[in-house]
Amino acid sequence: GKGFPLYSRIEIAGRPGGPIFTNPGTGAYSVELAADSSYTFTTKAEFPGYQTVLETVPVGSTNLTHNIAIPVDNACIAAGYAVGFGAPVISESFSTLAQPPGWTVVNRTASGGWRFNDPKPRGNLTGGTDGFAIMDSDFFGVGNTQDSDLIPPALDLSGLANPYVRFNSDYRAFSNGFADIDYSFDGGTTWTNVWHQTTVSRRGPIVEAVPLTGAGGHADVLVRFHYRGTFAWWWEVDNVEVVNRSCDPQPGGLVLGLTTDQNTGAGLVGVTVTSLDRPAEKAVSAPTPADPNLPDGFYWLFSSLTGAHPFTAAKAPYLPQTVTVGVADNGTTRQDFALKAGRVAVTPGSIEASVPWNGSATRTVTLSNTGTAPATVDILERTGSFEILGQTGARLVMQRVKGDVSKGMTGTPSAEVTGPSPAVDDSWTTIKSYPMTVLDNVAATNDGKVYAVGGGSGTTANNRAHVYDPVLNTWTALPNMPVGRAKPATAFVDGKLYVLGGWNSSGVPIPSVDVFDPAAGTWSTMSGVTNPMPTAAAAVAVADGKVYLVGGCLNSSCTATAGTLIFTPATGAFGAGASYPHTVAWLSCGAISGTVYCGGGVDAASFKDAHAYHPSSNSWSALPDMPLDLWGSAHTSASGLLVIMGGVTANLSTVTNRSVAYDPATNTWINLPNAQFARYRGGGACGAYKVGGASGGFTGTADTERLGGLDQCNVA
Repeated sequence: GKGFPLYSRIEIAGRPGGPIFTNPGTGAYSVELAADSSYTFTTKAEFPGYQTVLETVPVGSTNLTHNIAIPVDNACIAAGYAVGFGAPVISESFSTLAQPPGWTVVNRTASGGWRFNDPKPRGNLTGGTDGFAIMDSDFFGVGNTQDSDLIPPALDLSGLANPYVRFNSDYRAFSNGFADIDYSFDGGTTWTNVWHQTTVSRRGPIVEAVPLTGAGGHADVLVRFHYRGTFAWWWEVDNVEVVNRSCDPQPGGLVLGLTTDQNTGAGLVGVTVTSLDRPAEKAVSAPTPADPNLPDGFYWLFSSLTGAHPFTAAKAPYLPQTVTVGVADNGTTRQDFALKAGRVAVTPGSIEASVPWNGSATRTVTLSNTGTAPATVDILERTGSFEILGQTGARLVMQRVKGDVSKGMTGTPSAEVTGPSPAVDDSWTTIKSYPMTVLDNVAATNDGKVYAVGGGSGTTANNRAHVYDPVLNTWTALPNMPVGRAKPATAFVDGKLYVLGGWNSSGVPIPSVDVFDPAAGTWSTMSGVTNPMPTAAAAVAVADGKVYLVGGCLNSSCTATAGTLIFTPATGAFGAGASYPHTVAWLSCGAISGTVYCGGGVDAASFKDAHAYHPSSNSWSALPDMPLDLWGSAHTSASGLLVIMGGVTANLSTVTNRSVAYDPATNTWINLPNAQFARYRGGGACGAYKVGGASGGFTGTADTERLGGLDQCNVA
């Protein structure tokens, strides 16, 4: 490979005891073998992107130094390497609008084939300029079949180890057409296919890079662009080049080491090590079960910056550690991190008390910190259980008390309950269906009722609004919003519903802010208030009278942002908070005790990481990862938990009915009962309610369900 001394696994045939591993940071290894023998070494770098090396090593009667060079593989995903292309063997831009000299068109049917003058015309859709080659089946009309080759002059690829054909392309597919790239060593008698497209379009502008696998090292090679179709669509080709693809070393070096708990010295898995001067370059420490000589908590990353640069290791709830590392160019630099944390001991481990009606009891609990960092302890009331004890011969009386409203549920409870708040129900309950099929809608709870607004798909954005009464199990239509919005953010503050952002019917996020007053039953648009960064599919949370908007889509194609926007309804002012650790849309957030908790979301791929925003310090801190990646979920904060319901998992492939929750009190994720309906891009509200959403694609549903026991809203 490059100049890195790689951490590698070496398996030696005929040697008992399993594999040996090279030393991380030096690449050194040592092994004792029987003299005057030959051994087969199978060497594989523990970093991805390197080839496996097999070597026969003869061992004499004295010590032997044997170095092993490990090359990168053709995929070029090895750290410190990038794909490069050499000078083209042939280059053609079709700028003359005529068949280039030396190029051949072979037509197997009478109707015609490749053209260079855009006969329809369609214009250059490939991303190229001026002229291009086109096989336009639609141009030749109904009932006509085209089977045509476009062939450049014969190519000498004898000096190319890894030849590729690169070209601008626009392929519009149809059910009876195909587009192929083939090569031939025998003048076109037989062809080897390397690229085959049928019924799935690959629309331009796009640059295709197709490996001519097996053609390298040969002279007199023919390459053809082969199209066949019957009244199908077309294939446009421009800027054709045949080049050698290489995997080229880049400036930089490896940084690696161990992450440990400073309290115990044990290896710490799951620590994120980040280059502060180039945050995209990061790694997460991992276990090392196969290497008995390397503790858990091993990390490695490639740094494109050399010399002295700061690196930070972080894992909640440990204190982050930042160290300046002198990164060696073309080499390996070892840097270990020992993270500090508080260690709180609680004595005794549990307490219990028998309390008479209207009485009190006192128990003593001792907390001590034996760790290497300060520890903050919150004393919280948690949902628990109790047993009413009777006295022999006395009548047991059930006391009926008002439901618990001390933790943020505004207004008067809609019904009396017996005893304390119940635990989470064992299963979801289907409630009255939403009055219309809907997705990209949002919801919020106020005074025990659920308000659902907006929604849409494609080029629609509705302005409908409804309220659900759980006592009557009915939905009632509200006046329409001033403007239709698809996937806005909505939140109650001081008894009024604020609706921000969301796509209009043209796919543009809306900068105005609409307000619904349940007491007056009217909508209004806040005068003189403009959202400076309107988004759709942003996560929303309410803490201390302010609305926090995190991430979201900046446009119709959902270019994600990492922005945190803080809206104060009392003044109509917008402010910027610290950016989320990465760009994200379709994130799930909720506020608990003045802190905003967020997890999941999607950008180029979906996420399972989670973070907490602390308004007092305007900073984000990492939380444990979610049990699974999720985006497009219904979400809310309820009963002291961040509740995430359904969404898309397995990156971009599966709509799920999984429900999970983050508990700040224990810093853990817990599984909730699976929902009845697998949905994404629907609305979520405290209670906990899941309203509408799609089961796949962009067709909404009216399905609505509730998971009981999560009805304490806006927990202070």
